[in-house]
Amino acid sequence: MLSASSVDSLAGKLSRKIKDNPARGLFGAFLISIFFLKGALASVVAAVCFAVSWILIAREARDCKLPTPLVAPIVLAFLIVVGLRLLLPPYGIASAVPGTAESHVLLLAGLYGLILFVQSRLPFSHILWLLAGAAFVSVIITLVTMPQLDDRLSFVGRASNPILGAGAVAAGLIAAITVLAYHLDIRRAPLTAVLLAFTICGILAGLYLADSRGPLLALAFALCVTPLVVSSGSRALLFACAFGAYALVVAGVLLEGPIRHALCPAIELACRDPKRYDVWMQSVDTIAQHPLWGSGYAFRFEGIPHAHNTYLGMALYYGIPLAIFFVCLMAVALSKASRLKNRNEKFFIVAMLIFANGFMGSDLSEPVRFFNTHYVFLWLPIFLAMVRPQIAQRESAQLDERINATT
Repeated sequence: MLSASSVDSLAGKLSRKIKDNPARGLFGAFLISIFFLKGALASVVAAVCFAVSWILIAREARDCKLPTPLVAPIVLAFLIVVGLRLLLPPYGIASAVPGTAESHVLLLAGLYGLILFVQSRLPFSHILWLLAGAAFVSVIITLVTMPQLDDRLSFVGRASNPILGAGAVAAGLIAAITVLAYHLDIRRAPLTAVLLAFTICGILAGLYLADSRGPLLALAFALCVTPLVVSSGSRALLFACAFGAYALVVAGVLLEGPIRHALCPAIELACRDPKRYDVWMQSVDTIAQHPLWGSGYAFRFEGIPHAHNTYLGMALYYGIPLAIFFVCLMAVALSKASRLKNRNEKFFIVAMLIFANGFMGSDLSEPVRFFNTHYVFLWLPIFLAMVRPQIAQRESAQLDERINATT
């Protein structure tokens, strides 16, 4: 049992570490907002983390402690175009107040700032440990507090449902696997390896109990093909795997009848109706009526209200041109990820991007309008792919300067 003095000492050390390197505290608070907080409180905590990150970036750039960051042009252009679209009608409902949805663009811009700051101040392995730990603790708390396990596991935190919660903890699983594969010498740290294995098993249990087919299929596909993509270094193969994951999950819905006939009841997951096909057909019809501007961010269907397909949803809510723009943004992220030199960073980012594309096939309606767990499993890897080459180039230049100074 820890004494009061031991607890105070531990808290003091943690406080000093966060003060010396606020990136750890900011990223940790962001993960808390995703995995453990609900409603407006989660958004407020995340917004504070994002604002503080940009303030620290500006301060350190002014003091010459941190070079002025270069924002990826396509990210800046995407946020500007989305922001303009959110200001203009149609909004989807008659009661919408123009300008109120701009907060979602600001949150995405804030997340980009957080990633910029964290990547410049925190080792990549620490990011992975924090993400894996948050996912594992989220699963444990959910299992302990859930009154019964007869239903699908609805996670604590911002998700509050099995599907989006599964996306967040899947990101933690990929982080834990990356640490185990690239950052840990099992012979020198067997206890840490056991801890990681226990973490992976716990997260897998949570994913299984969530009973969400799209995330499970996307995750299995991503983990199978990522080693091949990383070892080959092929950009074409990465593109094929990422958009192939999307196509695979979509095909699972379109072929739901034959799949159910072949696998149910032997595989319980195949027995449930995905309830996606009808809303997809409604989405296609509605897009045909409003192809340029879409139907507005607040548009909803009767019954199943959301599009349940990200690329389709972007066209439905914002118009086909913005949907194409988002596809281009994803393509640029994939291209940058394929050129990463560090294999552990490449493994994590590539696996996450492939998983995200699969998830978007049937379980994420659109990536802009609301703050939720897709900030972890979609926007985090996209922004890491945009930011990491800048950080790597900066670190290489600093290393060359130190070498030249000593010679």
